[in-house]
Amino acid sequence: MYYVKTFLFLVLCFLLGVGLMHGIRHFRGRNADVFATPRIGIGNAPPLRGFALSLDESTPVAIANLPVTQLRATAISLSYPTTGGGGAADKTLAKSVAAAHKKGIQVILLPSCVFAGGNPYPQPLEKIAQEAQTAHVDALCLTWLNSEPDLRDLSREAVAVRKIFSGKLIVAATPDILIAMESFGDVDYIAAIGPVTLPQRLPHASEDVDLHAMRVFWECVLGSLESHAIKVSHGLLLLNMAVPVTIQARLSLPASAPGFAEGLHTNDAHSAKTASVHEPPTDGGRPRIDDPNLDLQQITYEALLMQTKGRTNVEGLFLPWSPQESTTDSTAVNRFPDLVKKIAELWSSAAKVAPVTSEPAPEKETE
Repeated sequence: MYYVKTFLFLVLCFLLGVGLMHGIRHFRGRNADVFATPRIGIGNAPPLRGFALSLDESTPVAIANLPVTQLRATAISLSYPTTGGGGAADKTLAKSVAAAHKKGIQVILLPSCVFAGGNPYPQPLEKIAQEAQTAHVDALCLTWLNSEPDLRDLSREAVAVRKIFSGKLIVAATPDILIAMESFGDVDYIAAIGPVTLPQRLPHASEDVDLHAMRVFWECVLGSLESHAIKVSHGLLLLNMAVPVTIQARLSLPASAPGFAEGLHTNDAHSAKTASVHEPPTDGGRPRIDDPNLDLQQITYEALLMQTKGRTNVEGLFLPWSPQESTTDSTAVNRFPDLVKKIAELWSSAAKVAPVTSEPAPEKETE
């Protein structure tokens, strides 16, 4: 009898230890510091990944020419026209969806990029749902919010559309509004609308913004959004994640402020991996902020691609098909081909990315 009690006591201690270990791991996982070494960067890219296009007469041809196999894209989003609907628009939508399905990719129908507190489409939502159902659209976005909606109206609209449309339903809002919302009705996905505002350094901060810094930025943004998606039990989509070519990493000082005209130089040894953020030139005594910064744009996209890998609740990422905005600067190098190569690389299931840590990896010394 003594040995039986001892054995049962040891078994109880073992089970208690296992329970404590799992509890500690769960607690650490929920309260991890974003500057610690996260799990992100290793794993698959979002299952729905592709590009944002506008719906017009040229869209079916544009879809047919998309190199989806090369880029390992699985979906596209189509923005509905701001006016019209019916007739020619129905035929264009049907042709576009058919072209996408022929290439083996799914289609998400979005409203035009105009915020609205209610129905964001130019036609009644039930009519849009019927068009989407007839065209065999895979997912339909119900909202385009930059303010909190009436949740009762949202729930009624979702129920009404469910009776017509058999695909997935999406509620889309800006990141801050999305996190503030606690209920989304009977939908399948919640979606954050881009572009995401880049936090800016103080005017006298370092001019060097590297890939590591941008990965930390995206880690903070995506961590908050993914945590909320888990809380409300919905998959998360990232829509229209555009990075403007005029992106800046530092706040601008007025031209008369001390230090504005101080010369800054770029470290050539880091030019391949570092985006140099120069002091904006002045125009009539005021700083000009519309100059292209292709280096920073490229590493911001690259960091986004890295940080969306391995996130089980981030189920979709949609980039603009032409991230390289047009510029009148004839000396600017077109980085779009480089970005396309990086997309193809990081959307590959075999691609592995080192986790982002609190400190950048030290550079190897050259002899």
